[in-house]
Amino acid sequence: MSTIIRYLLITACPFFTFISCEHENPGPDSTLAKDMLNGGAGLRVGSAVVSISPKNQTGVSMEGYDPRSSTGINDTISSRCIVIADNHAIVALIALDLIGITQNQVNTLKTQIKHATGLKEENIFIHAIHTHSGPSMMDGRADDKYLSDMYKNSTYATVQALKSLQNVKAIARSGISNVKTINRRNPERDVKNKFSMIEFQNDTKKNIATILNFSCHPVVLGPTNRKITADYVHFLRDAVENELGGTAIFFNGSLGNINPDRIGAGNPYDRSGGTFEMAKNFGEALANDMLDNYTKSDTATITIRTVTSSVDYGQRTSISILDLGILQIALMPGEPLESFGEDMEELLPGPYKIVMGMTNDYIGYIVPDDDWNKCTNSFKPSCYEETVGGGMKVSSSLKEGFRNLAKDLF
Repeated sequence: MSTIIRYLLITACPFFTFISCEHENPGPDSTLAKDMLNGGAGLRVGSAVVSISPKNQTGVSMEGYDPRSSTGINDTISSRCIVIADNHAIVALIALDLIGITQNQVNTLKTQIKHATGLKEENIFIHAIHTHSGPSMMDGRADDKYLSDMYKNSTYATVQALKSLQNVKAIARSGISNVKTINRRNPERDVKNKFSMIEFQNDTKKNIATILNFSCHPVVLGPTNRKITADYVHFLRDAVENELGGTAIFFNGSLGNINPDRIGAGNPYDRSGGTFEMAKNFGEALANDMLDNYTKSDTATITIRTVTSSVDYGQRTSISILDLGILQIALMPGEPLESFGEDMEELLPGPYKIVMGMTNDYIGYIVPDDDWNKCTNSFKPSCYEETVGGGMKVSSSLKEGFRNLAKDLF
């Protein structure tokens, strides 16, 4: 089914469909979340997908490389929400097809979602997949009208996900993908290419939603691309949805130093020459590995616990751990390097573990102390990742914060 047809279709079912947003959200201080939590028992999941594509296809300021304007939209970028409820708690995870979302933007969106649903702000997790081919989002460059529409549509997605809650069982899987990626800071080092997924099936074994987690910059398409797109993530989700049904929701992981394999023999940061065919091949190959080449699979018993903390690294940001029983998710606000993600995984008991970067804030790269200024390949005189972020104190501050959260939970 073409993306245009998918965008135009409006049905009562949120799956495979971009929901029309010409609706009013529930009024301020809604009790929707409380009503839905009390209206059922056991593990329940709901999901929804809403377009957040700019209304103008051309002339949109794009983020990720030097300033450029869009000439069109290749695939409908979206806000995808999954709501997970047990007998005691309810959480919402929202994935935006954007490069990032700042703390001020997160606070605005959380406030709107809270008023429309009654969800606790600490149980709302807002993630950006980090596509470099989306609308500008960083402070001073984001379009106010676009932001207003994005907030409204993402809030509506959360409302619809809540309303679609149904009983499910969870199946967790993990493995190693064979897609070609590169550690762009240190190309001689192997990339682990770990993936995790969790599939939620209803009582008739129909897939409701699938969480997908992998670590790689969505930059198959480089600076010459001027079409709005979710990059390889679009093709990954489409392939998973075509195979399993339901809604595929992607959350990027320890992506800070991981790129798709270099184009030619040049600098691994240089994405010039990337094409949509390459993005399609990458996304579909990753989907095939997730669907068929997992090395571990378990039917998961899920209970919900969350802990959140404020961290001071010179500025204040927030970190969280979402414990789902068999699976734990460490949620952090920037682009962690792969080794930092591995350090965070060691704090989690497992057996399934997810690191989710780019969540609830954007603070730049998270470079571990022992990797600081130790890159062997960079397109700047100094290591690039060290120049974009809050400084060397970030990783140690976040690591200590996560240690304390883990002590509280486990």
